[in-house]
Amino acid sequence: MVRFLNCLFLISILSSCVSPPSLESDVFYDRADIQRDEAPHVANSLEWWYATGWLNDVETGDTFGIEFVVFHFSMNGKKDRLLSNVAITDVSADRFYFDHTLVGLEDQLEATLPLQLSTDHGKSKASMSGKFGEYSFIANADHEGESFYYSLKTKPNSPVVFHGNNTGYEDYGGYAKAGYYSYTDLITEGEIEVDGKLRKVKGSIWYDRQWNCGSVLQNRTTGWDWMSLSLNETNEGIDTQIKDEQEIIKSLELYRDEILVNRKDKFEQQKNNWYKDLKEYCFNKRKSTIQSFLKIKDFTFTCQFKSNNH
Repeated sequence: MVRFLNCLFLISILSSCVSPPSLESDVFYDRADIQRDEAPHVANSLEWWYATGWLNDVETGDTFGIEFVVFHFSMNGKKDRLLSNVAITDVSADRFYFDHTLVGLEDQLEATLPLQLSTDHGKSKASMSGKFGEYSFIANADHEGESFYYSLKTKPNSPVVFHGNNTGYEDYGGYAKAGYYSYTDLITEGEIEVDGKLRKVKGSIWYDRQWNCGSVLQNRTTGWDWMSLSLNETNEGIDTQIKDEQEIIKSLELYRDEILVNRKDKFEQQKNNWYKDLKEYCFNKRKSTIQSFLKIKDFTFTCQFKSNNH
């Protein structure tokens, strides 16, 4: 859900501009190369470095969701902008903290490593540094007047995964050929501060690197939706658009063949449960939205019930 909201926010910013991002400087190769593509792509239409994961307090075991992302985009091939999103979910306290910062750059980002990406405006500061799975993520942020903070360091626990049949390029429905690779399990340690409490934490982060995504926004009517699922048994996951059961199976072929081949029956049951839960969530979310919009306390089908009894 956090990713979905962030994408809506990014799309709304880009859509409000006079013209969509320029595609002239987007770069394409037969295969992605982490040595080359980890760095910023000069004047790229839209690219990002994205980290999400789960961390636990080393003393209490309390669970926290974490997010850090930097979007880089060029509206005219000359003027660069960075948009950062940072967030913490405090599961035990049922609290969500979120902040974002949009800045214009005086100079274009250069294709250099290690990464040094940062945004700074008012009370909100976010920075990312490092390369090849060894990163530092720092956020000093403000959520509705309440400050939160984290400083995290990562190292890879599994090899980089190149999407698109191991080419590192994905075809997004004919709208874009986007570069895409991931580190699915980054061992993470550091500290976070929420509600005035500083905590030592550790856990795992999933990291996505994508570029050449501006063409998705050219007609102003398309965007993204995706979700990720973590399987406790394997510490692997899924990152895909989910439309129906058939697409779930298709997107999981690699994981099923390599990891779950001996547990097919169990996995099929899990898949059915996921899809059922997803449909139930969407129904309840829509019902809740209608209730709020119409200011109706009890949303029932009493009219239909009465009609059936007359």
